[in-house]
Amino acid sequence: MVQVLSNSASRPNDAEIIARSERLRRARRAAGFKTAQAAAQAFGWNRNTYASNENANAAFSFRRASLYAEAFGVNGTWLYTGESPAPPRPTSRRARAAAALRPIPVAIVGEVSSDGACHLGPVGLIDAIVFPNEGHVLLKVGPDAAFDLIPAGALIAFRPNETPASPDFIGQLVVAGLGNGETVLGKLLQSDDGLRLDNRAGPLAWVQPVETIIMPSLVAKIEHAPDAPP
Repeated sequence: MVQVLSNSASRPNDAEIIARSERLRRARRAAGFKTAQAAAQAFGWNRNTYASNENANAAFSFRRASLYAEAFGVNGTWLYTGESPAPPRPTSRRARAAAALRPIPVAIVGEVSSDGACHLGPVGLIDAIVFPNEGHVLLKVGPDAAFDLIPAGALIAFRPNETPASPDFIGQLVVAGLGNGETVLGKLLQSDDGLRLDNRAGPLAWVQPVETIIMPSLVAKIEHAPDAPP
């Protein structure tokens, strides 16, 4: 039977928050990270937010639990509810590489300019300690561009699936395809005319949320340019 967990569930009590934080700490240690700060830095998470979640100072949602579980290689339902066994050691490719600090090559498929335009085409391969899951692609924030708290040189990961725009992504940073064929990075907003980007007008052909941001401090070096687009 599939258990449905939603944001509309009742607020967890103190005992649940403490138990959840203890499972999070156990998963982090099993993945090879000695401190909460080391894990947050490796995966590009806000250090204060993660520490608060692990110290039971702040509850976290099932969606965030799934993010942590994916990173540490444990079962998301176990991490959130305590049900289902947790793997004895990290199983995800991402967790193993990050815990061992072994960089792997990841393709960068485009660069973002200051107006949010995504210029697609092979940029190169980068050795990154932190990397997206398989099925994601990377965009590099160009030297003249910055979005909110994302600095130039950061890498942005998203799934290159042409999914119709959804109100579920309102307020989030997204990569979107416009009706004119342009690909743009921006924040999804709700307007009287429907969904739109904060930095573009016109209808949206597809939208994908930004799922991972790799900060420049975690980016190693460009290895080489690929011979052909991925």
